[in-house]
Amino acid sequence: MTFEIVDEKLSIIAKVNDNEPSPHDWLGVVLDRNHNGKIDRQWENEGDDKPYVLNAANTTIEPAILVDNLDVAVPRKLPVPSPYHTCTFDPQTGYTFNVSLSLQKLALTSDVIHVIFCDFDALILHPPPGYVHAVYVEFCFGLDELK
Repeated sequence: MTFEIVDEKLSIIAKVNDNEPSPHDWLGVVLDRNHNGKIDRQWENEGDDKPYVLNAANTTIEPAILVDNLDVAVPRKLPVPSPYHTCTFDPQTGYTFNVSLSLQKLALTSDVIHVIFCDFDALILHPPPGYVHAVYVEFCFGLDELK
């Protein structure tokens, strides 16, 4: 993953190695939107740190809640075209998610980020516990160095 500030937006490029494209695969990006220095799960601080759910089909569903490290809950409604990202797939390298989020709207004071990738077709073809269908990582991305 790479991060930079471009035109008052936080630009994130996430490359995900996947061998099969699916419009239902998604990248979840959770930032510290309530400014408490950590990523809140569902019932912590009323789940203020809402995830961006970025589908491989260049759509999104809002609002979402981070339930646990690997899962988000989304409302039962159709995805809409995403104003936050574009996604491309290359059979040799997998997905590239180009994410652009308004720094003004985020008003970040912390650079902690939680990222999830869900390989939806793997979940359907090989349901748990026999196969891992999602991965996550939480880290600080160096906001101060980007400014």
